[in-house]
Amino acid sequence: MNRSQCEYMNHVLSKKSSQQDYLLRRSKNKVKSGRKWVSYKKLKKIFTLLIPAIFIFLQLSVTVPQVRYLQVKYLRNLNCTDSSNIACTILRWKGDSLVELPKEDKIEATVVLTYCGEDMSAFNRYLDEKSEHIHIRDVTIISGCSEPFPTNFFHYSAITSQWKEPELNFIEWLAIHAESAKSKSLPEYFNNENHVIIFLNPKLLESIERRSMDEVVQHTRENGFGCVLRPHDRNSYYHDSNALRLFTSEELATNQTRNYNDFGEWIDKLNLSSKFDGLVPVCYSSSFAIKSRDLSQSPEEFYDVLEAMQNAYKANQYSELVEFMERSMAGIFSYPLSEEEVSKLKKYSTQVISGTAYSGALYHTWTMHSWYRLFLGDTLEKQDLDLSQLRLTLVVSYCNENMSWMNAYFAGLGIQNVTIISKCIEPIIGFNPPQAVIERLPNVGRCDHAYATWMANMTKEDATENHIVIFMKGSRVLYQPGHRYRPIQDVIRIANERGFGCEAAPFDKSAFYRTDELRRFLIANHKAENIKSPHENLGAWADALGIELPSPLTPVCYGGNFAVKATQIYAKKDLMSKMAESLSRGDNIEEGHFAERAWAGILSNPLNSNETAVMSSIPTRNGVWGPFAGQIHINE
Repeated sequence: MNRSQCEYMNHVLSKKSSQQDYLLRRSKNKVKSGRKWVSYKKLKKIFTLLIPAIFIFLQLSVTVPQVRYLQVKYLRNLNCTDSSNIACTILRWKGDSLVELPKEDKIEATVVLTYCGEDMSAFNRYLDEKSEHIHIRDVTIISGCSEPFPTNFFHYSAITSQWKEPELNFIEWLAIHAESAKSKSLPEYFNNENHVIIFLNPKLLESIERRSMDEVVQHTRENGFGCVLRPHDRNSYYHDSNALRLFTSEELATNQTRNYNDFGEWIDKLNLSSKFDGLVPVCYSSSFAIKSRDLSQSPEEFYDVLEAMQNAYKANQYSELVEFMERSMAGIFSYPLSEEEVSKLKKYSTQVISGTAYSGALYHTWTMHSWYRLFLGDTLEKQDLDLSQLRLTLVVSYCNENMSWMNAYFAGLGIQNVTIISKCIEPIIGFNPPQAVIERLPNVGRCDHAYATWMANMTKEDATENHIVIFMKGSRVLYQPGHRYRPIQDVIRIANERGFGCEAAPFDKSAFYRTDELRRFLIANHKAENIKSPHENLGAWADALGIELPSPLTPVCYGGNFAVKATQIYAKKDLMSKMAESLSRGDNIEEGHFAERAWAGILSNPLNSNETAVMSSIPTRNGVWGPFAGQIHINE
């Protein structure tokens, strides 16, 4: 919980505690309840069970509704600096602005509000949220209802409309002003680049899915149109035009006759087919914004179609036409996407919705997308790997295991160098290539000590860009739940691109951990032995050795089998000496569990901007506390 939630909980629990003390005092005085006397001990027991339950309920009730908001806030931190960035695609997918509203820019806004007796407090709050850089020049309230216009309200212009539907109110207003633009009689400020017209339906403004006015204004400046409501769930703001054309309303009354077979026929009748080709934006909720300059300078582009919409509804007044109009407005006013933008949005999509109210919307499911590989510790794109261009070294940590499985496993890789580090005096069993170098080390620190010792002795001549070092245990046991082995070729491929590749791949959770939670990991006992180190936890151990784990996410590799670029190792050579010394305290030690969780964080390349954007956009939840402390899970 955040600070405000904690303060609220303390207030609630304090209040409950006071009520509990009062009732306990009453029980001491033997206050009668029904036909039986309630004992002090019994009442105390009831409240002992009740208070934690209340605490859990209130925590859930406070935090759950905020999940969506927090995710959106997190996405706002995406850095869209170039159109090729994945961050730009992720923001564009939802119809979000690519950058925040520049604070130095001064915006003037005309607000057009539809009204039918709604409580205006939500509108007031919406205005209060805007930054001081947006100045509301004037407000117009349109009503087609019998409800009187609001009183004790700010100064506004009132217009009585022939329509009750918000969409038609706005279309009527736009048609009138487009006609004025044709005769050059619009106010001069409509020609200003920084003037926008914001159309609002008060019923929407209570929704947690709505955007702030600043966000809507900035998206309007970038695209000519801004939508107040965010797309539903994992849907995109953009729709496939072929699927969208098939949309028909599911709520057509039985006494109404359908005059258009589908949305596509409506578009064709309005001569809008050219605007509804490929991918088109759709804004639901009858709340949006446009640039007044576009309306002022190109009124002929909009007037005829706005008039045609009204005439079609006059001739055939049924609800489906309003839904058609709702799906038309963004496509009419928005600037077209480039071919590159269309291509990237299609690549981000995993399917197209059909047969529902959101027909045509591009849809994204992370677990079905190729970029999900990164979440599991792979690369964003699966690139071809030419093993002939790589120098491969194999380092094996051995102690009495039968390593015969390695003969077939490494066949055909073209490994040039093999080092077997033996921590037992028995002979090597099953795998001992003629060129292998056998090194003996004390039986301490297990495989992690063997690896750190080898890394600490790497020479500069070996630290070339094409050199990949594979570290493997002699055993073939993967006991961590939820993991399976990757093919060794994939491990090498990942290491070649990301600096580090782990053989153990998670399949029901992420390879990334929240660093602040990972640092809290500790394990005092293992296999009935006390293995506690002098360090409080993994974070304290890392600080003592000078290990800087990446933040906010750290990759973790379980199982002790991985591949690393030699350049990554040599850059941390001094640290490897410190790790080897730390891991020499004994055989079964806590430091070994720390090292296992730190290897990937130490030796991987930091996430680049595209990888960061992908990880930031995946909806996640924390795993449970324990051996996998800090691990994140998909939350789709």
